[in-house]
Amino acid sequence: MVYERDLDLLQHWSQGDNQAGIELLNYYKGFIYKTCSRFGITSENDFREVYQNLWVFLLERRTELPSLVWKSFAGFLGWRLRKAIEDHWKIKRSESGDLGDPPAPDQVAAIENLEVIDKCRNKLPPMEKRIFDLRYFQEMTNKEIAGLLERTAKAVAQRVCQLCKRMQKCLNRLL
Repeated sequence: MVYERDLDLLQHWSQGDNQAGIELLNYYKGFIYKTCSRFGITSENDFREVYQNLWVFLLERRTELPSLVWKSFAGFLGWRLRKAIEDHWKIKRSESGDLGDPPAPDQVAAIENLEVIDKCRNKLPPMEKRIFDLRYFQEMTNKEIAGLLERTAKAVAQRVCQLCKRMQKCLNRLL
């Protein structure tokens, strides 16, 4: 199971097993790359910069990560990645224009929308929050989630529908 594998690798990494950290981040590299590209990080150099900053953040805190990641490493990674992307664009904007254009308005709006989504996500009941993380951060299918949570795929699908309705109501109030 992905969730248990992540926590196991995280525990080993926090105890000094660097290979566990490499395996963990290599597993999520595609997710990191896709998220970066959604927020306008299109050059390889910019991606490497964001990826490196994410690595540094995690390495500096690796001994405390198990206490920081109390639910889902994918959810924690998604939150930290958004912060790294925001920092990247702040640095780009503060530097001279020859180092790259600032993000387009729709990219800035997307980052702001992610903050609102995160607020709504935090209001979900624990089980729905976990399903949300598995479904949308780890991109697992209902069947995979069902196997992980020892539920039926139909029950997971119903939970996904419920949490989408809750998220929609919350987002309508905040946006």
